[in-house]
Amino acid sequence: PYLIEHRQGERAAGLAAALGQATASSRSQLVVVVSDLGGLWVEPQAAQRAIALARRRHHQLLVIAPFAPAFGPPPHSATAQRVARVLALDEHRLFARAEHLLQQQGVPVLRAGPQDNLAVLSRRMVRTRIQMRRYG
Repeated sequence: PYLIEHRQGERAAGLAAALGQATASSRSQLVVVVSDLGGLWVEPQAAQRAIALARRRHHQLLVIAPFAPAFGPPPHSATAQRVARVLALDEHRLFARAEHLLQQQGVPVLRAGPQDNLAVLSRRMVRTRIQMRRYG
């Protein structure tokens, strides 16, 4: 369930727990994580340990991350546009940090927007998996 308020590190710990549960099988599989990556940069160690364990178990991970500012209603006034731009820049900075952390561990991240339906995301996933196989 989506929660509005979170204590420091809770979201990263939740993501790590979900990864641990999804990769508990010793049989190699593709695990697709859908997450906004919020809070990952606050407490990255838990997620890094879960990713490392998934890798040792020969799982492939792929993250689909909705970029929150893309889903908001368009601002209608000049002031609202400035506020939205500042908030989007901050969100982009945090998102890029989390994305970089995952990519350092070999986990590709597909940024999703409102225009990305299931067919679009499926095609992008297939291309990403081909690249994963090709380049390691």
